[in-house]
Formats: sequence, C-alpha cells, structure tokens
Amino acid sequence: MTESQASYSIIPNTIMIELADMDLSGVSIQTQAAKVAEEWGEFLAAQAKKPALDHVAEEAFDLMQALAGYLDMLGVDIEAANGKHLAKVWERGNKPRGRER
Repeated sequence: MTESQASYSIIPNTIMIELADMDLSGVSIQTQAAKVAEEWGEFLAAQAKKPALDHVAEEAFDLMQALAGYLDMLGVDIEAANGKHLAKVWERGNKPRGRER
C-alpha cells in the first residue's frame, strides 16, 4: 500500500483512517467504556502546555481505536454509521477542504 492509498479514501474529500480489528471477546463493554474514558484523559493531557504533535496524534489514534472497539462491541455497523456521519456533516454545509492529492 502506498502512502497516498493509506492517507485518502476513494470517496472524494474524505480521509480514510485504518484501525486494527482487535479481538475484544474477553473484554466487557464496561471495561471497554473505561478504556475510552482513559484514552480521552490521555488525549486531553497530551494537549497540556506546549503539546508535541506526535504525542497528540498518538493519543488521538488510541482514542479512535478504543471508540471503534466500543462501538463494535455494541453491535454498531461502523461503516454505515460513518456514512451517516459524513452525510450529516455535508448536509450542514460543512465544505470539504479540497486537499491536493
């Protein structure tokens, strides 16, 4: 996979983010919800004072991974929910940035 394939979706004006499809079969929903809260706290802490962008990004991806796991455990169709989210964003008039590819 090339860098451009990993960075951008085939849907125009969207960014594709790939997360691991983790086996959380031994984890309770409550434990995963606590993991989301923990990662949120770490993400906020990474913003303190003069944040290091690599640390902020690391914590943001940890948070996204924890949230994706939580949604999956609840039985949410993540791809369908993402499609609804994108439609909502565009319907509200949020314009894409028109990134150069």
